Amino acid sequence: MIRAEKSFGDPGAHSSSSGPSTSDEDFVAVAAIVRPQGIHGEAKIRLLCSDADLLQRCIETGVLLLSGAGPPGGKEGGERELNPIALGIVRSRGDFAVVRIDGVDSRDQVEALRGRLIGLRQGRLPALEKGWFYHYQLEGLDVFDLSGKRLGRIERIEEAPAHDRIVVAPDDAALKPFRIPYVEDIVRRVDLVSGRVDVDLPKGLIESQQ
Repeated sequence: MIRAEKSFGDPGAHSSSSGPSTSDEDFVAVAAIVRPQGIHGEAKIRLLCSDADLLQRCIETGVLLLSGAGPPGGKEGGERELNPIALGIVRSRGDFAVVRIDGVDSRDQVEALRGRLIGLRQGRLPALEKGWFYHYQLEGLDVFDLSGKRLGRIERIEEAPAHDRIVVAPDDAALKPFRIPYVEDIVRRVDLVSGRVDVDLPKGLIESQQ
């Protein structure tokens, strides 16, 4: 997923992309095809990015890819697991949008794409404003408290109604993974260059989750 998070404090020097790659492992999904919408080839998709504006910026890169064997429209030569796709947003609301996919003109063609992912490679993601990061950029960073003690490494970002949470795999083998709210009072600094996140943890936060 490519939800974005705001950095708090001094973000340091960093880049929001890592450059082009030829590996399928760096494919980042921005949307999932849910079902046909109507009978004229439109598709309902679920957004896996922050909002429709970010999806539109991804579309404008011109390098969107469709997961799963075969290109949209069921054309020949569909053995690749990632195939180029072009689409346009018809309308959007909340976490969903209706799109028209080039080469897809019928309900049956959309039905054949149900569940497939639309995305692009990490290095082709649109650049974010300074101080904002994609979730995948935070995953794997080291977490330190304000005394300089390393607490562990970020496994993933969990989304929640009030605020997202950082899930940390602790260095201490006796501890279970714990969650840190991604809020300004706690997450003080994100630095991609040094690969670290500095946090000011409330007393007892880790212990309460063991």
